[in-house]
Amino acid sequence: MRPYLELTKPERTFANVFTAAAGFLLVTPWWPNWTLLLATLGGITLVIASACAANNYFDRELDNRMARTRQRALPQQAVTPHSAAWLTIILATAGFVVLALWVNVLVVLLGAIAYIDYVVLYGWSKRHSVWSTWIGTVSGSLSLVAGYCAVTDRFDRVALLLLVIMVFWQMAHFYAIGIYRLADYRAAKLPIWPARYGLNSTRWQIISFIIIFALATAALSLIGQTGIIFLIALLGLSLNWLRLALQPWRPKKEATWARAVFVNSLLVITALPVLLALGPHLP
Repeated sequence: MRPYLELTKPERTFANVFTAAAGFLLVTPWWPNWTLLLATLGGITLVIASACAANNYFDRELDNRMARTRQRALPQQAVTPHSAAWLTIILATAGFVVLALWVNVLVVLLGAIAYIDYVVLYGWSKRHSVWSTWIGTVSGSLSLVAGYCAVTDRFDRVALLLLVIMVFWQMAHFYAIGIYRLADYRAAKLPIWPARYGLNSTRWQIISFIIIFALATAALSLIGQTGIIFLIALLGLSLNWLRLALQPWRPKKEATWARAVFVNSLLVITALPVLLALGPHLP
């Protein structure tokens, strides 16, 4: 069963479900509606797992060109494309049924948008456009928003801020990966921004993305959604991330700089869901 599990990209699925739980807990008391929480997280898990399996299915030839993806189940023929396709269909059907029956229509809609964005729009654009990273951030952001909307059943200013927070975290995170793994992307002939327009342009964009991320997280506290502890913690994490991004790089050491920025982005995204879940309940 391990190759089938790997098709669902469990680490990515878990990360998205983790943020969905944070969005849910952001607007619930200490004792949430457990049935709604389990249905939300269960449905989102199935939908994301399906989208990841579908992405692996359509990218199986592309994955053969990149060293970091060559060991995946489909390139290694551990799973047949036919079986992967059926896994995708079964998981998606189950996930959307759960969300439709036990959550709400808005979350079903957000899930459908995320699914189409990741599997179709991002799948096509990463082969043809430097804007693919922007396109892909939509699907990566909607888990957090869906968790929030599962409780509120509305898309309001808080949902918009959550969307902005995740979009700009992802842009900084994935552009850092783009520099760090540039050789892989060039080998696969993927037109990402660092490969097309250079490293210096990418670096300054990363810096601007981190600043916008910090401002958006601060706005949650300024509108009263979270407390001062959340504000201080996120500003501290963001400023440290920005400090690393502002450090000058030495010639031919760009990958070292990018790896440091990338690793720090993981620290930020690990802390963010925890602070979002606790933020409304702390001073």
